[in-house]
Amino acid sequence: MSPFDTVNPLASDEAIVVNAGSKIPGLPEHIFKAAVGVDLWQKLSVGVNGEYSGDRYLRGDEANRNSKLMGYWLFNATAEYKVTKNFTVFGKLDNIFDKRYYSFGAYGDATQVLGNDYNDGRFVSPGMPRAGWVGVRLSM
Repeated sequence: MSPFDTVNPLASDEAIVVNAGSKIPGLPEHIFKAAVGVDLWQKLSVGVNGEYSGDRYLRGDEANRNSKLMGYWLFNATAEYKVTKNFTVFGKLDNIFDKRYYSFGAYGDATQVLGNDYNDGRFVSPGMPRAGWVGVRLSM
C-alpha cells in the first residue's frame, strides 16, 4: 500500500499522511472467543462464554494518530431445562458483570445539531448493558 493523504478528523483544514501498516479504524486489533457448556443430568444444561474485543481506532482516524477505544471482555451465560422430550425452557444472560464499554466510535462535526459550544469531534456508541431472556421451545 502506498501512503496517502486524508483529512485530520480533529482539524478539517489539515491533511495527514496515512502510512502503510496503519490499522483499519473500527476493527479491533484482537478478538478472542471461548465457550464452555456442560450437561448436568439428562435434562439440565448450562454454559458460559466469554468474548474479548481489542482496542480499536475510531472511524475517520485512518492515520492512527489519536487515542483508541479500549478493548473489553464480555461474559454471557445460558441454561436449558428439558421438561419433556418436546418442551424446553431456556434462559440467557448477556453481559453478566454489566461491563460498560464502547462498541463503536467515529469522528464528526455535530455543531449544526448541538451548537458551537460542542467541540468534541468524537462520537462513541455504548455497548449493550446486562440483558436477560427466558423462553420456551416446542419441537415436534
